[in-house]
Amino acid sequence: ATPAVVGPQHSREWRRLLRGLWHSGLRLNEALQLRWQPGPWPSIETGQSSWWLVIPAESEKGHTERRLPVVPDWRKHLERIRLADRADHVY
Repeated sequence: ATPAVVGPQHSREWRRLLRGLWHSGLRLNEALQLRWQPGPWPSIETGQSSWWLVIPAESEKGHTERRLPVVPDWRKHLERIRLADRADHVY
């Protein structure tokens, strides 16, 4: 149904976002802020054995940095994103 709602030229990006929201449990604004590089914003930290969602203290209401494991289904979804597309925002 996505192409019918947003048009065929944008459906791929929208489907990626919708799947990301489903697998991650992030709120829309959290997903749209998420980046591949660390900074004063939420980011994805990739490793060989584990991937982490890193929420810096500046972005967290408890003012404490949080490192949360990326659940397996979300990791599989993120791994499908080409390395060339992992330059800035995740979504």
